[in-house]
Amino acid sequence: MKGRLVAISTSTTMVASKYMTAMKEMFRNMMLVAVAAMGLFSCQNSAINMGNTGDSTDISTATLTFDDKSKRTQFSSDIQVWTENGITAANNRSSSRNAVADYCNPARFYVGSNLIVNASGNIQSIVFDCNSSSYATALKNSIDTTASVSVSSDRVTVTLDGNSTSFTISKFTAQVRMDALTVTYETWGNDTGGDVTPSTPDPTPGADDDTTEGREVSASWLELPAMRTDNAYPNAAEYKVVYNGERNYTVYYDKSTYTPMWVAYPLESKHMGSLSRPSDWNYNPQINEQDQVNLNKTYQGDTYRRGHLIPNSSRNGSKGMQLQTFYFTNSVPQVQVRFNDGIWNSLEQAVQSICESEKIYVTTGVAFEKVGENKSVSYIKSNSDSRSVPIPNYFYKVVLKVKTNSSGAVTSASTIGFWFENREYSDTYTNYSVTVDQIEAWTGFDFFVNLPDAIETKAEQNSSWDSFRSW
Repeated sequence: MKGRLVAISTSTTMVASKYMTAMKEMFRNMMLVAVAAMGLFSCQNSAINMGNTGDSTDISTATLTFDDKSKRTQFSSDIQVWTENGITAANNRSSSRNAVADYCNPARFYVGSNLIVNASGNIQSIVFDCNSSSYATALKNSIDTTASVSVSSDRVTVTLDGNSTSFTISKFTAQVRMDALTVTYETWGNDTGGDVTPSTPDPTPGADDDTTEGREVSASWLELPAMRTDNAYPNAAEYKVVYNGERNYTVYYDKSTYTPMWVAYPLESKHMGSLSRPSDWNYNPQINEQDQVNLNKTYQGDTYRRGHLIPNSSRNGSKGMQLQTFYFTNSVPQVQVRFNDGIWNSLEQAVQSICESEKIYVTTGVAFEKVGENKSVSYIKSNSDSRSVPIPNYFYKVVLKVKTNSSGAVTSASTIGFWFENREYSDTYTNYSVTVDQIEAWTGFDFFVNLPDAIETKAEQNSSWDSFRSW
């Protein structure tokens, strides 16, 4: 994926010309346009090495958080700027405020200021994480637009028509305190671009890795299955979730059933840590909220809980990546007692233990029935949404390890699969290991297709956890 940095700026009705020199020096690589008579200013970043316009489109998501004063630069008692993840936010505050507010957390946007959001591609949505529900309401009331604006607790989501590269809040009518903002926008790729620039042996993926159906699998993302060509999931599409220029995971999400059919991700030691578990779940900003079920209050009854497909514990080494595992599109109804909190959790820990010494590739998914099977499906509602979601009958996990030569080419590989019914268990996960070939036959998906054919064929015949772990 290629594109430009997102630039975000705010202004008030008083921008003194004596601050312009300092601002131009700070924004060496940006163009700062001052309109003193109107009391407005805006900032536009120059292009960065994310790309050229090509024939394919990608969806990029970037987040700026206001939780670290090292991200802020004070020009004076009235102006401060934040920069993170390709987003720049400039806030010109009222001169009546004292310097203490320069280091406030969250950021404060005072009455009369405006907010201009510019992106290098057509903006799909903007999500504002406010400090409280009252500030979220104040922000919503300040937005004068025909776009769809929704409030969920302390979060405001603006869904645009995707036909413009900019969005403006002309004037805040009340003070708003903001923790973070996320911009999702369309970018254009070509055959040489990619979403990330991973280290060898994981080369940059090609522009065919987009978020629409019919994607040609990039040869560099080893965790991705092949696309189904039998129209089994006509309303499903892939969505790549990226944080700070690095791929987090890919979800194959079916809008008609509100179900992530699988989530695929790389896993290595840097992804894991000891960050505390977030308490809130949120909408995936790449997908319209109407196509997601609100799961903030989990599912009704005592049997099922929100089962992560990519677990929190596989991304608790990065706060940004961790929060992205708490999207509604990463959750399915899973039996909690003696499954999610038992045998499944033990399997996740076992898989994580392997990547302490090497990088591995994981795909975790669900199925309502096996290929050729006719199985009934039950439905359940969450306590925060009136819509019902289907309960998967099966859960599975497939894992890949590879060895490479000095140029990064895969020379050999080993895989393992696990298949479970969605029920309680009293034994160990090793009793449910199967070959990847078997899970492919049951699901209709072709896993690890980017391996050389001969290596894939041999690797997918293993069904022994001990052999896989020691390989």
